[in-house]
Amino acid sequence: MSTKLNIKNIIKLYLGIANDKEKTTVFDSQESLKMLEQQWNEESPSKNETNFDKKALFNKISHTINKKEPSFTHKISLLISRNAAIFIFGMIALSGSIFLGIYEFGINKSIAILEIKNDTKKIKDFILPDGSNVALNANSTIKYPSEFSRKNRTVTLNGEAYFDVVRDVNRPFYVKCISVTVEVLGTSFNMRAYTDDDLVETTLLSGKVKISRLNPQTNKTQSVILTPNHMATFIIDQERFVLDEVDVTIATAWKKGALLFNNETLENVVKKLTRWYDTDIKVSDDLLNKHRLTMSIDSESLEETLEIIKKTLPVDYAKAEGEILIYAQKK
Repeated sequence: MSTKLNIKNIIKLYLGIANDKEKTTVFDSQESLKMLEQQWNEESPSKNETNFDKKALFNKISHTINKKEPSFTHKISLLISRNAAIFIFGMIALSGSIFLGIYEFGINKSIAILEIKNDTKKIKDFILPDGSNVALNANSTIKYPSEFSRKNRTVTLNGEAYFDVVRDVNRPFYVKCISVTVEVLGTSFNMRAYTDDDLVETTLLSGKVKISRLNPQTNKTQSVILTPNHMATFIIDQERFVLDEVDVTIATAWKKGALLFNNETLENVVKKLTRWYDTDIKVSDDLLNKHRLTMSIDSESLEETLEIIKKTLPVDYAKAEGEILIYAQKK
């Protein structure tokens, strides 16, 4: 039996994803312990970290393997110190397994953190481990565990996504972004939270959600409860929420390949168009906070959309070095 194969089995057992045959291979083979020790010697922690008793750790691991105890992974979790955690990560990298992150050290099994990026203009639809559906908009990223914990279901969003969450009263569903956290039990909502925006928008279609913001300066939390057909906008630089009754079809139009704007500032329109067309579009300073737009686009080209804006507002545009600048028309 090869060294590489046994190392993988040990890692799978530790992560809680080994099948019965792989578990038996580890429990029945004395070679597993030898290879674990050998791998440790090759990837040992820094010599400056002297508070870790390597010999004691392996004596306990050896005792557990020899007794073929089913709690092997749990006992390793309890024995692992910071140095041993570094060792596990090293083994994972060497064995060729790819994990974007590991969490829940302790008596719970460790879970891989998955990441989905949407760098295309097409919408990415997928299902989370609990059966909840997600539609991920362009230029957006979401991270989530391969298996949710028993206490909650938590994902992290950068960008825009539509969530249709499976109801589970025992495990609330959390969406975290750079500024706020949305808590739900079972509902449908749209969340827009790009890191380069100055606001976070949450639009509720059904159910009920709680949106919270922990101010890092004051360490105080403010929360709002959102009901259907309403949108909560968190204005980042003002540290406050604004609640509005809205037409939810506007917030979710992107799912059908369209963009709808209803009395929206020119600056916000341009930010969305920049992502929609994947082109750098800017607004001149003299136009800031001066104009609002109500319009819709779906199959229009960038040139056609710019012409619509030009005919609607007293503005013009120019192209230079891959950038488009919208500026005030000369009188």
